[in-house]
Amino acid sequence: MSPLHDDCTPRHLHAPAPNLDKDEFAWFDSSDSELSSVPDESSSFPDLDDTPTHIPAQHIPQSNQNLPEQLSQKPTSYHGLKPAKIKTPQPKASESAHNEVQALDLGRLDLLDHVISPEKLVRQERIGAGAFKDVYRGLYHVSRMRVLPVAICDLRDELTEMDIKELKFLRDLRHENIVQFIGIGIPTNLRLGPPCVIVSELCENGDLFDFIRNTPPPPDVNIFRILLQIARGLEYLHTHKPMIVHRDCKSTNVLINAQGIAKISDFGLARVKRSKYAMIRSLVGTVNWQAVELWSPKPQYNEKVDVWSAAMTFWEALQWHQTEKRYPFQGLNEHQIYMNVRQKHLRPFTGSIRRRYGDDIVHLIDQMWQQNPRDRPSMSEVCAEIEVLIARRENSTPPSKMSSTNSLTQQFMQVIRNRRTIYALSKKAILPDAQVVQLVQQAVREAPSSFNVQSSRVVILFGNQHDHYWGQIVPAALRQAAGEKAVEASKGKLDGFRAGTGTILFFEDSDLIKDQQQQFPMFASGFPTWSLHASGMAQIYTWAALEAEGYGANLQHYGNLTGETLKRVYNLPESYEIQSEMVFGHPEAPAGAKDYIPDEERVVVFK
Repeated sequence: MSPLHDDCTPRHLHAPAPNLDKDEFAWFDSSDSELSSVPDESSSFPDLDDTPTHIPAQHIPQSNQNLPEQLSQKPTSYHGLKPAKIKTPQPKASESAHNEVQALDLGRLDLLDHVISPEKLVRQERIGAGAFKDVYRGLYHVSRMRVLPVAICDLRDELTEMDIKELKFLRDLRHENIVQFIGIGIPTNLRLGPPCVIVSELCENGDLFDFIRNTPPPPDVNIFRILLQIARGLEYLHTHKPMIVHRDCKSTNVLINAQGIAKISDFGLARVKRSKYAMIRSLVGTVNWQAVELWSPKPQYNEKVDVWSAAMTFWEALQWHQTEKRYPFQGLNEHQIYMNVRQKHLRPFTGSIRRRYGDDIVHLIDQMWQQNPRDRPSMSEVCAEIEVLIARRENSTPPSKMSSTNSLTQQFMQVIRNRRTIYALSKKAILPDAQVVQLVQQAVREAPSSFNVQSSRVVILFGNQHDHYWGQIVPAALRQAAGEKAVEASKGKLDGFRAGTGTILFFEDSDLIKDQQQQFPMFASGFPTWSLHASGMAQIYTWAALEAEGYGANLQHYGNLTGETLKRVYNLPESYEIQSEMVFGHPEAPAGAKDYIPDEERVVVFK
């Protein structure tokens, strides 16, 4: 995904480049202020700074070349904040591990029953590595007759308070969709091995991020089952006594075992919330999956942040059938995500999900990433909804080829029926500008043309350039052609166009038409007309695609007055001949009633 654009310098099939106000995002800079974490007095955990020094990782993908930058580098910081430092004396390296392990009171942590003798562990191949940890596939010899496949995490450095906190969580959690903590091992000779070894359930298929990129897409119902498993894991945390808020749900923290079951992992950022009405105050998580209420120097939030993050993770899993599997807001930096999600209320593109999986799952995701946390469902409600969707798919008869074709035809005809002329438009956000550009590119690319000449050309105006066209260029052209009265008579209509989100200008390249006429003189007279056909199909494809994403649009024809000005202002080739202007935006009122003449008068059949 290319960055979103807001200064609206028009380019052919490209949205304008961003013009970000640095001061607007000064809160990302921690140099002049520090986030203060308000401790939860009822929490049974030590008073820890919630900004991690070390990010605990149980299973780290072998290759992180597809990961966003903030996921592939450890240690990391959030929103530009520097990682917190534990203010303790720094002993010599040989003493550090010993002192730290001595400080790890296994009795106080109630981990004595989970101590594993290092001699019972056999490391096999390394399956992941982080800045402070190595993760191995291994075997745990429980007894002479019982051997378990496990994940063995060797800490290369001393055990941090984040790690201790995670151990306390894992110790008490028992659920099919939570990674099972098995035990902790402390070598007898600290100089010959890692200071601490954490043993947990092995999830052979790695994390969901890699799984959907390295595994062929399963049947749709199986994808829904993975969503349900993620939801059930979070539901278990939220209904736990006391409640646990994970705070970092994302595809890299969902592991998949050999049976394809999804399990929540990585509890280093989790937080206990004992009161049903208590709010938590600290800044954590990964911005691409992070709930909007967290984007404050002193955020106040509850378990609904996990609902938001689960929606982003669901969206990512539902990309499985796409050639390019994307993660939320891929290609955007933190400032752009902040601007488009918090200010413009934009969300990831759901058109392809709706077309493949239907309206119901999109509606659920839309509810889960509502701007106001109170409007989001609980994870129990999410589980119930997904169970219904799975039941519908399991109980339905597999469609025959003919019924599948009929279904696609019905969907196509519905899109055609829904495409109507909408004049009441606003600038309320629906999609990021970059996704609108992608939509138009695809529509124009697929539109047919005679001899495949591909003569259609498009310019998209956003923001100030869209406003300038309807507020300055068109009135000036009208004034020159018909006088001030014509401008006054058209003011209401032009203001309505200007109220929309953007304008798509459709051109035909006459030089290409002339080349075709020279190459095929026998058909020379037909090429100008066929060019108009091609432009019309590009326009209707674009219009229908915009409607399918929730936009309203109308088609205008002021180009005979503005064509030369457009060439001069935007430095377009002289051969570009404008055909129409498509105004689009958020629909504020439905289309009016439409009368139809009898089909028999328009479609005549001979046999």
